Amino acid sequence: MSSKYSSLPDLDTSNPDIYETPDIPDLTDASTSEEDSSNDNILRDGLSVTDARARFANESVDASSADFSDSIAPGGRRGVGGAGRGIRTYTNVRLTETVGERVARLKREIEEVKLQAQAEAEADVEGSENGKEVGLAEIVRLEEALSAPSVGGGPRVFTKELSPVQPPQTAAPAPTHDPVATIDPQTATLLSALDTRLASLESSLGLDTTPTTSKTTSTTILQSLSTINAKLSLLSFPDDILKSKTEALRTLSTLSSKTDAIPIDTKIAALHSALPTLDALSPLLPPTISRLRTLHTLHADASTQHTLLSTLEQKQTQLRTGLDAWREALERVEGGLEGVQEGVRKNVDVVEGWVRGVEGRLEKLE
Repeated sequence: MSSKYSSLPDLDTSNPDIYETPDIPDLTDASTSEEDSSNDNILRDGLSVTDARARFANESVDASSADFSDSIAPGGRRGVGGAGRGIRTYTNVRLTETVGERVARLKREIEEVKLQAQAEAEADVEGSENGKEVGLAEIVRLEEALSAPSVGGGPRVFTKELSPVQPPQTAAPAPTHDPVATIDPQTATLLSALDTRLASLESSLGLDTTPTTSKTTSTTILQSLSTINAKLSLLSFPDDILKSKTEALRTLSTLSSKTDAIPIDTKIAALHSALPTLDALSPLLPPTISRLRTLHTLHADASTQHTLLSTLEQKQTQLRTGLDAWREALERVEGGLEGVQEGVRKNVDVVEGWVRGVEGRLEKLE
């Protein structure tokens, strides 16, 4: 206590100072009780611990990363989305969702993961640029797979697209945030079952492009449809074409029956009967073969010479045609020259007459 109050009488300086205020009247409880008592729609039955235990005994919740403390420090409780905030993970929680709701939830979580990755990439200066690009590329690939999944890729491609994205391994320290939400086992099971059904539908239709090692003898729907279409096209042919086809088939069947009419034993017996003749003619085979080869060579040379002779004859005919054309041209030129000579002679005679007349006039003038 301050020393200026030490001289006051009846002042006990050994005990600490105590300041007391009167209690605030509890008006909130009274008003709440009045409002609760006036509302008939509220059930006021007590909570049964036995019923609650029987209801939630089979539920399995992973609370390893949950924070049950009453701390209100920043980062103690984190919501969903935003830079610097984590994502609360609830795995193994059994919820009744449709396929559309699951796909929408997965898209929403991918958007949140993308925002978080972009925020961390902007905040983390020491991180590896390559790892950041790989993480964003994996997120974009997973988003494309959810928005437009491939049908013809088979079950392995679709399951691979929906597999959880593995974060890149870098030397930078791991940021302190909650783990990213993953696909629960029930959703993965439903998606794999849907993918299996799609694969079986593709295989039955004949659209499965994945190579298979086992040889299947079953006929696909598209093959059956093509066979039925071919049969219908055959049935839709005109009667004339069908008659011609049937006659051709009958002719082929008769020819095949005629060729098969001779038994094999008869052919073998004929060959056995011809063996002595073949043995007797065997010494004559080498010179005959050599002579045949010589004749073949002579025939080849004769055909070559015949080709050359035909070529020469064609050239001779062409030369004859050319000579005839030259002869005609020369005759025309000769006829033209003779006409010119006659014209020149006539002109000379006329000019001589003119010269003689001029000379006679000159003599008269002299």
